Amino acid sequence: MARDISEIENDNTVGSYLEKLFRLIPTEVTAAFLAINTVLGTENSSENIYLSAGSAIFLAFISPFILSSISGVTTRIQLLTAPITFLIWACNIAIYRFDQSWSPDKVLPTILILWTVLLLLATSRR
Repeated sequence: MARDISEIENDNTVGSYLEKLFRLIPTEVTAAFLAINTVLGTENSSENIYLSAGSAIFLAFISPFILSSISGVTTRIQLLTAPITFLIWACNIAIYRFDQSWSPDKVLPTILILWTVLLLLATSRR
């Protein structure tokens, strides 16, 4: 379950980079996306692409509401960036299932890494 990034700034036991990364988006949202994509299977059909993309957009939209209502997150930057973070993560997970005319094998992971570093800088306290 995600929680407010600012809470771990004062906790010396969980201040690692990985711990912060796990707190950026709700676990419930990532689990739902993985479950939906498991149900869709590996068939490369346009229906599966639309269902995967549609579910990712819907889950990205509701992620700030889950963060605030279920996890109690109040950090505005985390609530605003959670949908973008989730969509970048979801693209990294789902893109390999679908045949694309461009090679995402290096582009999307690079975007994910850069976004995560930028986001961690934006959410850290000075």
